[in-house]
Amino acid sequence: PCFASSRVFKMRDSPAAEKQIESSTCIFFFVKADFLRKHSGNAPLPSFQEIKKKHPNALEEVSFSMPQVVKGEHVKDTLTVSHRWLDPKRSDPDGVQLKKVKERLADTPHIKRVWFDEWCMPQGEKTAEEKVAFDKMLSNVNMLYLGTTVLILLDLSYVSRFWTQFEAWLSMQMLTPSGLQPAKGTKAERHIIVAIQGAESLAETYTSALVQTWATRTPDEAYAYLSKPDVTVTNQSDKDKQLPKIKALNADTRAAFQSMTALVHSKATNSAAAAVRQREKLAQFEREHKVKANDDNPMKVAIKQAEREAAEAKRDQEHYDLGLSRGVNPMMMEREELEALEHEKREKARVAAESWAERREACAYYATCCSCAMVECCKKMRTWAGETLQSCCGRAKRFNFLVLYVHSAWMLCWYIIAFPLLLTSGLHRRRFGYYIQRVLLLRRSIPESLNYSRLPLLPCATCSSSYSVSPKTSGMDVSKHGGSAYNHSSSSSSSSSSA
Repeated sequence: PCFASSRVFKMRDSPAAEKQIESSTCIFFFVKADFLRKHSGNAPLPSFQEIKKKHPNALEEVSFSMPQVVKGEHVKDTLTVSHRWLDPKRSDPDGVQLKKVKERLADTPHIKRVWFDEWCMPQGEKTAEEKVAFDKMLSNVNMLYLGTTVLILLDLSYVSRFWTQFEAWLSMQMLTPSGLQPAKGTKAERHIIVAIQGAESLAETYTSALVQTWATRTPDEAYAYLSKPDVTVTNQSDKDKQLPKIKALNADTRAAFQSMTALVHSKATNSAAAAVRQREKLAQFEREHKVKANDDNPMKVAIKQAEREAAEAKRDQEHYDLGLSRGVNPMMMEREELEALEHEKREKARVAAESWAERREACAYYATCCSCAMVECCKKMRTWAGETLQSCCGRAKRFNFLVLYVHSAWMLCWYIIAFPLLLTSGLHRRRFGYYIQRVLLLRRSIPESLNYSRLPLLPCATCSSSYSVSPKTSGMDVSKHGGSAYNHSSSSSSSSSSA
């Protein structure tokens, strides 16, 4: 770690870390993302006071603190918009910025809330309470651009304003134990740049220029750049208040990591001590009563629970210390591991879906129900018998009478035996059709290596009835024209012999 370990261990046994977190906490208002998604048209939204009055359920209060920013708790589900006010009285008079925000929300369903200064901070004339809240939010607004996903709405004048450039620089940084580091090219990248208005025609040029200007600047370099007089601001007091904070960001980040380290170590120590106390309490109980506690004894249950919590806290501490030793954000490292697990899960689901599609395609290859399969099989058997006899006896014209006799005998058997059997209803018809279907499956050489599972009901290509097959289990479910499903389970040998 880049900070003195002695100071960390001093904080571990005192409530200083909790007090520091409480002092750095600020409550922000957000507009719910679903409210914006359902908002019809691109008419500009009203100011914060009007939204609070007309749509109170559209706003959400969320508490932010620097340790939360360090942990990245709000990166995935919170969107902060960095934009320039297009009019002194209204930030978005034509609804252009709202349109871009809604387009972004349509592509990111996981976003739950949006921060847009005109919608989420008191505007115009304010009450005494609103003024206090406004000043508190304004002094801590840097936490939003450091700890959430940032949507940059880039226009031609964006690069000349103090607030917009300050926000862009914050959005391109990541928090590490040593302070702020460039996030460009890493998994911690949080900014999305969308060109609007005049910059839209040369979006790539302006986007590249903004990234090159701010992505790699240190806090001292950002301070020197933003303090220049050509970087304009509406209220000079805002610039005077925010500039000193830029130089203090590295120290604030290191202090937040120290607070988090103190909390992590304190949790591990307290959990281990709680487990020891529970074991001592149980040992004292057994000595006094001269009995051995069963596994369902409340004291033993409490010991197991305390040991699980202690083991979990110890793993968290080791994971956290490992991240610090590598000089990276331990929370970011943990989030990357979770994202890797989610990616692996999605990949398995994709492979399973492709395998399912292959099985459906293979099943569709012989998509036919039992009755239609029996008709098809009988037709093929009749054609095959006639063609075979003709090919065998065609050269011997003197045996034409034999061909005629055998063919007539075959046709007689067809009309006397097979055709009545086809018309027979009930289990025999279905079972006979099932056996014939098994023969067709074997003749069509469906690979037995495929991992078949019982498929859902599929429509018959001939009569549009429903059926399902499972070659692996040698079973078939048939639902003929909405009737009841029959399940015939049989071994492969019995199926082949019966067929």
